[in-house]
Order: sequence, then structure tokens, then C-alpha cells
Amino acid sequence: MNLNGYDFLDFGASKGDSIDFALRRLGGTRGLGIDIDPKKVELMAKAGYDCAQGDATNLDLPSDSVRFVVMSHFLEHLPDLSMAKDAIKSVARVASDFLFIRGPYFDADEYLRSFGLKFCWSDWRGHPCHLTTSQLREILLDLGLEDYVMMGYGKVTDSTDSKIHPLGSPVNQRAYNPDAHPNKPFVRFRQPLYKGIACYVRLRPIENWEDILQAHKKGSEPFDAGVEVQASHRPEKLSSVNKAAAVPLPTFLIVGAQKSGTRWLRTNLGAHPQVFTADAEPHFFSRDRSFRQGLDCYRAAFEGWDGEPIVGEATPGYMMWLNNPAKMAARIDETLPDVRLLALLRNPVDRTYSAFIHHMMRGRIPADADLLEWVRSVAPEHEKHGLVTGGWYAASLAPYFERFGERLQVFLHDDALADPKHLYSRALEHIGASPEFVPPELEQVLFSRKPPKNSAYHEGKDGRRDLTLEERAELYEYFRRDIDSLEELLGRDLSIWRPY
Repeated sequence: MNLNGYDFLDFGASKGDSIDFALRRLGGTRGLGIDIDPKKVELMAKAGYDCAQGDATNLDLPSDSVRFVVMSHFLEHLPDLSMAKDAIKSVARVASDFLFIRGPYFDADEYLRSFGLKFCWSDWRGHPCHLTTSQLREILLDLGLEDYVMMGYGKVTDSTDSKIHPLGSPVNQRAYNPDAHPNKPFVRFRQPLYKGIACYVRLRPIENWEDILQAHKKGSEPFDAGVEVQASHRPEKLSSVNKAAAVPLPTFLIVGAQKSGTRWLRTNLGAHPQVFTADAEPHFFSRDRSFRQGLDCYRAAFEGWDGEPIVGEATPGYMMWLNNPAKMAARIDETLPDVRLLALLRNPVDRTYSAFIHHMMRGRIPADADLLEWVRSVAPEHEKHGLVTGGWYAASLAPYFERFGERLQVFLHDDALADPKHLYSRALEHIGASPEFVPPELEQVLFSRKPPKNSAYHEGKDGRRDLTLEERAELYEYFRRDIDSLEELLGRDLSIWRPY
């Protein structure tokens, strides 16, 4: 192989893009593309590039034959790590100044898999060698190539990136297409991932080394390869000294509705290994005094957090009409600009009845009170417990939809009864957790209160009598117009809530 006039070699040059890159960005003047596959050599020649057939792992070339060697998206196509090491060793002997290695980012494969995700290139059939940055570092150090700079480029901060696919996507895919591929959960990554890595290996002192390193400066971030990057993807266990200062603000909120199964949803989301939920309702945004105390007060609600990447709380009061949902939505949006919201809605007639029993058990409503008489006695807007207004869902959710749009996911209590696993999986996807997990007690759906035994509503072994059709019909009229608006807001038929 005659190398006269060439100052760099490009292994796996394919269509010649990496030769052009070396000419533009690495200071090359004339490059020779080398590939072991004669068909690819033929393609390079047809494209107008100088090329030759050769094996990077066994080069019959004198030492220091060229200034530098490029291996761009080459090593991942080799059969294994041993072959990758042989290739690096071989080309390091041929180059006098430096090596440039570029390839896909494989460090996050395990991390993404925990969320049911993958980078599209991670299961390409042409990528048998998943070389991570830590493995590349070990190879370089073992070969005595200790003067290197490694960079990640093409930052990826969440799963909306087109290179992120659900595990269910077929192999050999490229950009994610929601019309052609399975749904994928939204996941906000705890630190950036990358689309690729670039590694510069200096073989001797070079005057223009800093200029060469600028080739990937735009959109790149240096890192010291591998072990540190991988460890930071996992929720670290924090010491008690550092934990208080590090407790995060929530990444999701369950905003309502009261007496609709929010405790069931919060408890089961908190059972997920990637999720931490506050044990109690913080009421941070709905109580002026708590809100004025600031974020340190809010963080105290998440005592017990142990590094889980997804953090949430449930305060149904955030959606209560009496609490001014527009005010609540504004406070939440200004304090937690990236937060995702969940709402669980129950038939408002049943919610009113459940709230009535709840307040009766708390002594706020007398045990001998009659539900319909209580509701009739005062305009809903002035009834302090929100028995009726707590079920004005459309009016309460409208300001949330206006501010949060698709970041608000609304479920029905009926869905939890019919298929709790499906609802739970969708909730996990929405908050960015792996949807495959199923808690053992998921199907124990409801927490219900029994009325006092001296109440007219206490009956039978379940402890609560059913409302009559006449009672349900009268109560429904308080919600009819709001339900019509809610059907339009959600794009969903709610005839299941009608009493007749």
C-alpha cells in the first residue's frame, strides 16, 4: 500500500463523510479511506475518494506512516472488544501525531432499559461491539495511550429525542416515529446522555493540539470516561448529612380530585423503585401560610427520599374549586415549570356522597344530617366543605389545561375499577417511570370510609347504604352543565355517570 502524499488514514470511511470531516476539522490535507469490505471500497471509489482494501487489526505498514488516523463509527462494527483493542493498537503504530475515534454512545444502555427505552443504534445488527467509554478508557490505558481527551456530543436530556425508542420497537430503526413505533414513556434523565462520543488520543506533543480539539467543541462536553458517567445515572444513596440539602422538588403532582382514589394512585406510584412520593398531603400550593414559608418548607414534605429520580406528591386540594384552581395552577407553574400533573376523577355524585361521609366521620357534619337537605341548604359556592363544587371538574381543570396542556393527564375512577393495571401503566409513562413494574397490591383499589353507626347512611356489612335513584338524580343536576363541559374538555363520553 503506497502512502506517498497521504497525511491521514480513515478506517471504515464508507461514503467518505469522515474523510471530509478530517479535511475540514482535523487539519488533514489528503486522506486514504481503508475498508476490509471490497464492496465499500468500490463505493468510495465511485464517490471520488482515494481508497484501498485493508484490515485495521493487521496493518502491513511502517510506523509513523501518516500524521493521524480516523476511526469514525468503525469500532462498533467489529466482532468484539478484543478486536477493537487490536485495531486501536495497530493504527496507533501507524500514526505519528494522534488518533481520532468516534462512535455511538453505549454507556446508557442499561439505564435506558430500566425505563423500557433504548437508543435506536443499540440493537442494530451491524453493531456487535458495544464499546462504552469506560471500556475504551481501559483499552487506551492498557496500550499505554494515556494522553487522551474524551467528549460526549449530541446531548439528550429526555426521552422525546428522536433517537430514543421504546424497547418494543423493531431492531435496525433510526428516528422514532410515533405513527410507526410503539408508544414510549416520557422520562427526564437525571443527567444528560449523548448521541456519540469523540476521543482524541495524542501520540506525541503537538503545537496545534488545542485547535484540533475544537473539531467537536460545538455541542460537546468533555468527560473523564465511563465509570463516573455510568454511576451518575443510578440513584445514589445519600448520607443523612447531604440528604437534606439535596432533596429535590417534585417532578409530578396528583392534583385531584378529592375522594376519587388519589391516595390509591399516590401509594402505588410510590411503590415503584424509581419513584418517591410524600407520605402525606403537603398542601403547599393550596395553603397561603405554607406557600409563604418557601421551598425549604416544601422540601421537608419529602423526608425519606433516597435518591429516586422521580418525586411526587398528591394534594387533591389543588383542584378544589373553592381553592381557586387558576391561582393554584399559576403557583405550581411558576414554582415547578417542568412538572407533570395527574388527575383522577370520580362520578361527582359518588364523590359528593363520599365527601359527605368523610366530613361526618371527622365531626364536621352531624351524624344525623341528611345529604340532600345539607346540599339544598346553601348555594354550592358558599358551602364550606365543597361537597358540590369539589365535583365541578371542568371548571377546576380548565386553568390547568390552559397552562400545562399535555403535561396534565386525566384518568377516571371508573378506569381504576375496570383495569387498574392499564391505568397504572399509563400514569407511570406520563411521569417518566418504567411502565413494566406492577406493585403487588395494585388491585386493592379503594380506600373508603364507613359512616357512623348512628347515621341513616350506615347499612349492611359494607357499612354504607347505596344512594337511591331519586337521590342520585337530584344530585346529578348540580353537575349536569359541568359534565357537559368536561366531555368536551376531555373528548370523552361520560354517560356512565348519568343516573338514568
